[in-house]
Amino acid sequence: MIGHTKNAFTLIELLVVISIIVISSSSWIFYFSEFIWKQELKRELFTFENNIKSLDNDIKHYKIFDYELQLDSTSLSQAYIYYTNKFDVPNFQFINFDSISGTWIIQISWSPNSLWNSRIYKHNKLLLNQIHTWDKTYTWNFSKKSTYIISGYLSWETLNNIYINYYNNTDDKSNIQLIWINSKKDQTWIEYNSVKITNIGWKKQIFWDITLLNEIYLFFENKWVETFIKINK
Repeated sequence: MIGHTKNAFTLIELLVVISIIVISSSSWIFYFSEFIWKQELKRELFTFENNIKSLDNDIKHYKIFDYELQLDSTSLSQAYIYYTNKFDVPNFQFINFDSISGTWIIQISWSPNSLWNSRIYKHNKLLLNQIHTWDKTYTWNFSKKSTYIISGYLSWETLNNIYINYYNNTDDKSNIQLIWINSKKDQTWIEYNSVKITNIGWKKQIFWDITLLNEIYLFFENKWVETFIKINK
């Protein structure tokens, strides 16, 4: 009796093999994407931490007198702003963000009968050089994911600078957000909506409202991948 050799797969066997390949490929793509998101997050947070260290170093070497860095996990979770030389001048400019209109409102502290000049830079390129009266505010619609510098001058006096930085200003496809701020790394709820980090004359402090904090944990997310960094005063 002559035996018959099986030379081909059945349709069911082919469907099973194809299904296994599709499932395996989907899992591999997901884990690879997760790895990429983690690397993006680590890279941007490394830049953010180095920015704070650079500010502390500038004060140490008298390049600036002070700074105030503001972190917000609510209306502006993708960006942070910081001021330099805010506490060293009697008149200073400050900025507020309107989350509804998506615009920044630039203002200056009260100084009667004075004209002040505002210069806006994007990636160190001058975008605007405009003179304003002391009793006016100025509104500018900044596009997202770009580094901006707003420099102010009052008569012959140089005011503070304002810096707008995004956690992910190098890749429009990223979506890195500051999701909550806590005093401990094992907490899973929002403890503080916003905090300020200041360094005035080598004295670094962290504030929530008027409460002085020793350290904070900043929790970030990039497309469902989470991590945290620790900031000490």
